[in-house]
Amino acid sequence: MLFLYIWMYVQIILESLPVSSSGHVALVESILHYFHVPIILPFDIWKIDFLLHGPTIVILLIFFFNKWWKTFLKEPVAYSSLYKRSLWYHAAKTIFFVIIADGITFLFWLFQLMPSISLSLGFCITAMSLYVLRFLDGQKNFDWRYIHAIYLGLMQGCSLTSGISRFATTYTLGCFLGYKRQDSFALSFLIQMPLLCGAFFKAILALRNCSTLFKNILDFKLLFVILSATLISYVMLYSVDILIRKKKLWYLSWYMMLPIFLSVLV
Repeated sequence: MLFLYIWMYVQIILESLPVSSSGHVALVESILHYFHVPIILPFDIWKIDFLLHGPTIVILLIFFFNKWWKTFLKEPVAYSSLYKRSLWYHAAKTIFFVIIADGITFLFWLFQLMPSISLSLGFCITAMSLYVLRFLDGQKNFDWRYIHAIYLGLMQGCSLTSGISRFATTYTLGCFLGYKRQDSFALSFLIQMPLLCGAFFKAILALRNCSTLFKNILDFKLLFVILSATLISYVMLYSVDILIRKKKLWYLSWYMMLPIFLSVLV
């Protein structure tokens, strides 16, 4: 059960940080194997690992709703804005942008086109992506350039490899393309949202077809872990927003030295 709780905390909390949550889950598992710690689970968590995207979806909607509306729909967050033609025009362009980016990412997943690299190399790529933010400071507003959607989709597809942070690489690419830091931040999670929803729906179907898993998921301790991890994850996302505003997100590249060292060690 210990590994189950650790897995849940790592997966949910680190989704809000540009450090690769999947890479850290793999690292924790490797460390336990290295020290010959048995991994005992009440059920096969890998059948429903996408279920933990549910809390992430809720967090992102709460945190980014106003940012997404103002950044991509270009209108005040108000009921009256729904009657404006310009809002629906911008909404259509944004949806098309996201479809292009996520369509490319889906092809990477469908045909298993992700690069085959070691976990430590994946962490190194994440560290480098964060470090170059020190030298990037875009000033351009989001402008729906669809060639940029292709670039982001390719980057997001490559980031399906463990150790490579999707958030770090797509955010850095957005800054490299000239977008403002806050726009790149909002865009990085916007293009992730449909993928999270699709994966979560897939996990729900798996859960529905297995009554044993469903009963275990309703365990009080598991619900407490999920809720507490969700609250911490929101705080982490808020902290990341502060770092971005202060141009200090690249500081996390120094933290990446730790998982790089541990992944090489084990």
